[in-house]
Amino acid sequence: MMPFDYGVTGIRADAGNNVVITGGIGPPNLRQGPPAFIYKGPLDAVTSVTTISNPTLHLFRPTFGGNAVYGAMFYGPNTHRFNPTAIPDGNVRAVGTYLENGPDDFQKGMIYDGPLDGTGAWTSLQVPGADIAATIPHSTMGNLVVGNYNLLTSVSEGQPFVYDIDSPSYTRLTINNAEAATIYGIWQNGGELSTSYTIIGGLVQPASSKSQGFIASYDAISQGVTGVALYSFADDVDIATHFEGISAYNGGFSIAANAVSGGFSSPAYAFIPYTGTVGSYVYGQATWTAVVNTINGTSATGDTVIDDRVIGIYSVGDGARSYITSVPEIDPSCIGSALALLLGSLGFLERRRLKAA
Repeated sequence: MMPFDYGVTGIRADAGNNVVITGGIGPPNLRQGPPAFIYKGPLDAVTSVTTISNPTLHLFRPTFGGNAVYGAMFYGPNTHRFNPTAIPDGNVRAVGTYLENGPDDFQKGMIYDGPLDGTGAWTSLQVPGADIAATIPHSTMGNLVVGNYNLLTSVSEGQPFVYDIDSPSYTRLTINNAEAATIYGIWQNGGELSTSYTIIGGLVQPASSKSQGFIASYDAISQGVTGVALYSFADDVDIATHFEGISAYNGGFSIAANAVSGGFSSPAYAFIPYTGTVGSYVYGQATWTAVVNTINGTSATGDTVIDDRVIGIYSVGDGARSYITSVPEIDPSCIGSALALLLGSLGFLERRRLKAA
């Protein structure tokens, strides 16, 4: 799936049986000058995209105010299928980060709106404030972009933000009074005109070193976060867990996750049901499935999800390749337990979207 060193980070369904997939090229170092990429085509045809000359694969190098951009990476797309008013048919919206020739090495956020030939509009994103080190958008849907910003006083720890494209305006969030938190995924509930969203990511509770995945509701009008539910892989709080991608599926949400235990990391899939109505969801107990790297036994990550398919990257020599795998049908009697063991043989691969230089 994809050429060597093309790392997939996000996916969204489009018209017909097409999908839009976003990502970046090479190691997680934007100063080496990699372009961002977008794939558009059938999901089942992704495994045949093995060369960069494939016409379904498009490379992007943003330009902002004439400044030289060293490198860029897309993290999440949105399509005409879900937001036809904001995104014309044939166009895409994608968010990610870039690094420019400037006085610091901090990533800035970006939005691309337009056709796949790269002639669309670029918007630079930077959470305002003299204390901000980096702005890292991870996902977009509706008129919102979500991600995290890092402070100059704690450049390795993220805090969540929401950017309203229409306003435009930034909102800094606090989720569950967490010491550190990130939003990696967003889903608009109730259609294009709805102000109700579901967000996912990871956080560390106050006075605790435990990292957990979270799911919550967000309202674009009140800018409030409600219904926060916390999750650990296999319900084991000693396994550090982070939610990466979200897709509405079968009366609930499919979640791509990473789980780390004993210094080892593995992709994981969680299905989370909900009850209630749009705007007042109550999120239920997760059904977990470990995604085991049977290709070569090396380290892997779970970066995004569409329906019951998890997509991520695994190590190959000094580089990486992307993978796609289908999750076996879930037995409802197994809710709350892991359907497979987290393999200790899977090593940790540094998260691509958290490192700029």
